[in-house]
Amino acid sequence: MSLATPLPSWNLREWDAHRGHDEQHVELVRGVPIVSPGESVANRRVCDRLSALLNERVPSGWFAVTEVELTVSEDPVATVRRPDVIVLSEQTPQDQARQHPRDVAVVAEVVSPTSRERDWMTKAGEYAAAGIPAYLVVDPGQRVLAAFTEPVDHAYTARADDGDGVVDLTVGGERVRLRLDEIVA
Repeated sequence: MSLATPLPSWNLREWDAHRGHDEQHVELVRGVPIVSPGESVANRRVCDRLSALLNERVPSGWFAVTEVELTVSEDPVATVRRPDVIVLSEQTPQDQARQHPRDVAVVAEVVSPTSRERDWMTKAGEYAAAGIPAYLVVDPGQRVLAAFTEPVDHAYTARADDGDGVVDLTVGGERVRLRLDEIVA
């Protein structure tokens, strides 16, 4: 006979009490803390370039940042993600470690070989369910840049990636154009 050890199921209060996971890439997925492997230097460089480009192009009142926690869901169990890049409103309380979807214009993930399904499928559904207006996926290995918009329930109803490596996002009512060849060297 074997005994299974149940996994922890944390709420947001418990998650906050266990700070110290900041040095690692830890996310809370349906109440369970999940440690992800560290990013490659190549992926970090793509994240940095994307963040810099977004900061150059988003309108006043918005900014891009990396490595910020985002509450994706609270009930019935909590999910907290750490998107590669997130575009936030300047009105966002900047003294808190975790942000709320209502302050987010864009969430971006840079796909790595170990995150392909999670970034393309799982996170797209989570971010849409949270009501995040745009989800940007940069897949350097496949040389794809895709923007998902118009969230309804647990899915985005529009996808922009015409194969030309150019996508347009709307941030603060203004168009922001991104090109794959600017993001991925």
